[in-house]
Amino acid sequence: KLIHRDLKPSNLLINSDSTVKLCDFGLARTLNEGNICQAVMTEYVSTRWYRSPELIIGSNHYSEGVDMWAVGCIVAELYAGRPLFPGTSTIDQMERVVAFTGPPSQEDIRSMQSEFAETMIANLSYNQPHITLKQKLPNADPSTLDFIQRLLVFNPGKRMTVYEALEHEFV
Repeated sequence: KLIHRDLKPSNLLINSDSTVKLCDFGLARTLNEGNICQAVMTEYVSTRWYRSPELIIGSNHYSEGVDMWAVGCIVAELYAGRPLFPGTSTIDQMERVVAFTGPPSQEDIRSMQSEFAETMIANLSYNQPHITLKQKLPNADPSTLDFIQRLLVFNPGKRMTVYEALEHEFV
């Protein structure tokens, strides 16, 4: 029942026996019953390249799905050797994400629970070429690709959960 809200490679500590620990819980928040945050949420939390679509759009209604998106970005980066979505601005970040996920449906936009979502999506330029995960990570095996693909889902309600991730063949 904890959302880190700033998962990125520099907040992962790995020692010589491959034990991984998370650090920098300065932006973390706890969830109470119903997975609702106990504190006022802010949309400016994580480093841009690891931000989920709901954070990019400016929603302040989100859950651990923001961390699951970041996990997908981090795992992809481990295989690619570079960030998956190195956006230079908020709009550029969203354009890179949408080039990967495809244009969101009305249901996906509503899932953001943001008054800005529809306007932001409507104003995107679709100049980024659509590149599949297999093209970005040609050396990744099918299990890895499936794991990342299920984490990098635009709609947070359709994104793989923590429990599903722990049961995934990749893990």
